[in-house]
Amino acid sequence: QTMSSAEDVEARNTGFCRVLFMRHGLATHNVEWYKRGESAYQDPVNTDSPLTEQGEVQARAAAERLRTGLCGQEPALLLVSPLSRAVQTAALAFEWCAGVPTVADDRLVERQGRGHICNCRRCLDAVRKLYPRLRFCHEDGRMLVDPLALPYADYVQCEGREPIEEVKARALASINDAVRAVTLRLACNAQRKERKPDEPAFVLAVVGHHDVIEAVTGNRTENCCWQEMEVPLPDLCEEVAALPRSFGCAADTPAFWGLTQALSFTRWPGALLAKTFGTKLVPLSRDECSAFVKMGQRNLTKEEAAKCRVLCYGVESRIECEVKSFGDAFVKLDSRSPKDAVYNSVPPGVLSAELAKVGLAASDADETAANKEFIAFLRAANRSMMVHSGREAVLQLFAQSVRVVQDLYKALAHSADASHPATVVVRQFVGIDPQQELRCFVCDGVVTAVSQYFHHCYFPRYSATLGECARAFVEAEIIPLVPQRSFVADLVVSDDATVTLIELNPFHRTTDGCLFDWAADTDLRILTRGPFTFRWRTQCAASALARSHIEPAWRAAITTWKRAHNGDGDPRT
Repeated sequence: QTMSSAEDVEARNTGFCRVLFMRHGLATHNVEWYKRGESAYQDPVNTDSPLTEQGEVQARAAAERLRTGLCGQEPALLLVSPLSRAVQTAALAFEWCAGVPTVADDRLVERQGRGHICNCRRCLDAVRKLYPRLRFCHEDGRMLVDPLALPYADYVQCEGREPIEEVKARALASINDAVRAVTLRLACNAQRKERKPDEPAFVLAVVGHHDVIEAVTGNRTENCCWQEMEVPLPDLCEEVAALPRSFGCAADTPAFWGLTQALSFTRWPGALLAKTFGTKLVPLSRDECSAFVKMGQRNLTKEEAAKCRVLCYGVESRIECEVKSFGDAFVKLDSRSPKDAVYNSVPPGVLSAELAKVGLAASDADETAANKEFIAFLRAANRSMMVHSGREAVLQLFAQSVRVVQDLYKALAHSADASHPATVVVRQFVGIDPQQELRCFVCDGVVTAVSQYFHHCYFPRYSATLGECARAFVEAEIIPLVPQRSFVADLVVSDDATVTLIELNPFHRTTDGCLFDWAADTDLRILTRGPFTFRWRTQCAASALARSHIEPAWRAAITTWKRAHNGDGDPRT
């Protein structure tokens, strides 16, 4: 079901938002600047300088002023620079907004200058570890923080400073993207709050730096003070009108969980199950779901741990019965797979075998070598998901997966089935080659787009024919069997053009768009209205980008393997 009328959409999509642009609290490099000037910015001690104790006091004191100034209205979004002093300030000054998402964007970092390493952030992995609640994308999934390095850091190595016009342009682009993301989310929300014409649709809080704020507002700002501005809402009437109502469901809500469950294997009719691999279902009781969640928290008493183990043994035995029917099996929840469980440790022999198969050669260009390494990682990770018993499924996958714990927690909170909130899906294991997997987008009963699934890899086999093959299969075999008019289907297209359905996902911005960007106007029009478009990578991705998507433990194992094999497939003698 799409939006009801143009008038309804327009009513949800007009007016302005209030942007509050706050400067971070006093940081270590600020204090040092008063003592020795610009040289403090170049001191390695001040790399990504954090708040001082006084800066923390400033941020806490600002919290009450903010609450009063906003009349208790929580911002719809906290948008922050990924530099530590800005993230720390946002956490302290907006502590009263516990449920508001915080998104980091590289475009908000301080103006760059020669040797100013105080404005160089840490690598993405380090930022994630320091600030686990920080997000790095809006709902569309597009990364706003470069996984490798700060894009503007080149100015640190050059004479002069980053032009203020460039600082203003990147900061405004960040703010406009955030306003667009929030506007689209609220425009799709049928439970919206009515407002007066002179009332802002929402508040966007931005925590950044002195030069960035001055570039945007024209005003100088002291630590933990802020400037305000009004930004008109973007015209998204056409995009919103074409979107299914489900697109507006906020994540982590009962509505979104219901949307996910409507497409789960438990709801598939027999005719649809015939289009996929062998599948068995193992319902989980509420107590069993709670046991897995508690075990994931890893802070149980001996008595609690014993009770949880008893419940998990029961799940093991039921999974065991279904696994035996397949021999080799793949086990997941009806919501998501526990693929994160295999990322932290590399099974011996599996990765080595796949690296040998891809034919790494010392003469390969760096992009080609990285592409082969990524393909080997994907194939080895896929094989690592294979289990032969219920015990393997529970201990090696479910008990080690954060994704499983997260989804079971949501199931306990939001599932409409109180007695059996979640289901384990046991499937026949099929070693799907990454080049065979495609993602197909269906909006309002029409196939609008197809993308290669593993979109950071280059595969020579792709052609327009492959996309048409996937489109024809979904139109003829899948759409007539799925009650929902909009969804995303994952498929396997074998070398002989046989197509098999893997799973169904919500037509929602939290579903990876692969080579389509939910936040880009052109792509959103294609995904919602067409014309039909098939996208695939036509050359290898940059080596740094490809390798950044290989999990750290596996990346280290690949490096070790290459050293032992002269950089290619030939062992050292």
